[in-house]
Formats: sequence, structure tokens, C-alpha cells
Amino acid sequence: MHFTVDFEQLPPAIREWFLALPEELGATRFFRANELLNAYVDRLLCEHLDALGAAPAPLARPELYAWLLRKLERAGFVELDPWGRVARRRAPEESAAAVESMALVESPDLAPSLALFDAARAGFVDVVTGRKTGADVLLTPAAVPLWKAYFDNANFGYAANNRVAARLCTDAAAGRRGLRVVELGGGLGSAAEALLARLAPQIGRYVFTELSPFFLSGAKRKLAGAFPNVPFEFRPLDVNRPFDEQGAAAASADLVLAVNVLHVARDVGRTLAEARRLLAPGGTLVMVECVRPAPGVPIYVDYPFQLLDEFWRIDDAGPLRPHGGFLTLRDWRGLLERAGLELRALLPDHETIEKWYSGYHLVGLAAAAPR
Repeated sequence: MHFTVDFEQLPPAIREWFLALPEELGATRFFRANELLNAYVDRLLCEHLDALGAAPAPLARPELYAWLLRKLERAGFVELDPWGRVARRRAPEESAAAVESMALVESPDLAPSLALFDAARAGFVDVVTGRKTGADVLLTPAAVPLWKAYFDNANFGYAANNRVAARLCTDAAAGRRGLRVVELGGGLGSAAEALLARLAPQIGRYVFTELSPFFLSGAKRKLAGAFPNVPFEFRPLDVNRPFDEQGAAAASADLVLAVNVLHVARDVGRTLAEARRLLAPGGTLVMVECVRPAPGVPIYVDYPFQLLDEFWRIDDAGPLRPHGGFLTLRDWRGLLERAGLELRALLPDHETIEKWYSGYHLVGLAAAAPR
């Protein structure tokens, strides 16, 4: 099977860099897991192209079809002509089923990621052609267990996001007590769970925010039960509205945490400014995001999320945010600087690895407010 890069064939200095990452990140295994999931999505897209045809009739979601073609072009399975049409195709040597089986043998705890992709697989063509909406496919009662399992720390395909966040928060909080933490868009609490496993004794107040009442109540049950000595507040908060109108006072946090939530803000600059106002002088924003190697370049983690309207719906299209969905590290650097936040740490050092590996897509950033 062809992968973007074989880990054992990397330059020795790069392999050593990966192996030196914190053990809890599972760096070499995470590398391989990303390659397997990427390969699986590429083969699902080959199936979708067969179903749609090389030159389909007008589509309800033409941007999804364009993304499919760009992703397969990047993988080497299609060549496009100057008008963006399929000129040549190359069939993968392995089926999607074969890649899925390989992934589950190597890493059984990738099952939640694969299950979510399979749900998207079942409805992708129907969404592109307009027979269904993304909500019909991924926001049904039957899909709720898939999302719960996907965002859980037991899912190795997602847990690295929370491990990176917890490591950066630990570094930012070194030697401090009585920490005031505000988490934005905390979902079902897996990022908080990873952070509190390290920092619970140092927490003076943990404000957990989540707009979905279902997720908020689920997180409250899980976190309050697991960490009975942590002083929690659980409240809804919409990252697209002024925070002070929702009871979040200025300078009330030493640490603001946002894991894979800021890219869905309608206006990222405005939301970052709100997060900046939450921070006390010298406080730290820790954010983890999937990032693209360049603007608009498709990555496999787009696959299920882009079926949902919220993934692309933005109000701030422009030089600092050229499109909705996941951004590049350069985009985030510019947005943080504009918000008056100084970047203090990257984990992993995406600027180093993007020079040789275009498939790596996860980065955590710690940015500090002025003292």
C-alpha cells in the first residue's frame, strides 16, 4: 500500500524528532494511524467517484465534488484537465474494506473514527446530489453514539488532540495553584478529562462551556463524577456572540482552552478577541486545531465534517481567513497576532515537519496575553 511517507524511510533527524516527542502522544503510532485513515478516506472517495460518474449532472453540493476531485488528485488516483475534469484515473490496489481491516488489526481503538467515516460514506453521494442534507446523515439520533465515541479519549484517532492540549496546559500552568480555567466548546468533556488528569489539584475554578444542552449535560455528569474535588461551573456559551453578554467576565481566566472549536466560529478574529478579553494579564490561550498544509488543500479529516453546513459557514472571508473549515498554521499565526496574543509554544513543531510531510495535520498552540 502506498502511504504519503514511510516512517522508517524518513531522514534520521526527523525520525529522532518524532521519537523524542512526549510518550503520551504516541507519536510514531499516531503517524501510522493518520496514514491508515487517510488511505481509507481516499478509497471511499474512489467509490464515490464511481457512483457519481466523471461528469455528473448539476449537483446540490458541487463544492463537495470539487473537494473529492482535489483530494484524489493529491493522492494520485486522478489527473484533472485544465477545466478541473477527470482526464485519467488510477484504481487503488486495495479496497476500502481491506484498508479498514488493516487499520482495525493494527489499532483497534481507531474503530470510532472509522465508524464515523462509514456513516459519512453511507450518505456522501446523497448529500452531493441533494437527496439528503448533512444533518440527515450525521445529526440524527442514531448518529449520537458515533459522535460520543469519536470525541472520546478511547478513540486513538482523536485522543491525540486532547493529549497535546493537556501537555500545553501543563506547561503553561507549571508551579501555579488556584488556576481559573475556561473551556470553550467543550463537547462531551474529553479535553477537560485529559487536562484534569494532570492538573486537577491546581484548579481553583473550571468553567466548562458548551452550546449544545445534550453535550453540556453529558459532560457535567462525566466530569463531576470523575473529579469531585474540582470546583466546576457548567454553562452554555455561544462563541459567535459577545462573551460578556453570556456571563463570562473580562480577565476572569488564567487559562482558556479550545480544542477543535475555533475553526467553526463565524468570525474567528472576533471570537479570538473575546477569548483574549477573558484572559487575565499574562494568561494563556491553549488551542488545538487540525491544520492544512496550504490554503484549501483537502485533508482526510474534512471528510465527515464538511457534510455539515456549519463547517464552511463563515462571516469573515478575507486574507486572514481565506475559507471556512480548517485553516493553515500561517493563518492561525496571523489571527493570534491580530488578537494581541503572543505565540509561546507549538506542539508538535508543525513548521519543522511540514517541510517534509504534507499529511501531518494536528497542531497545538499556546499564546499569551500581555502582562
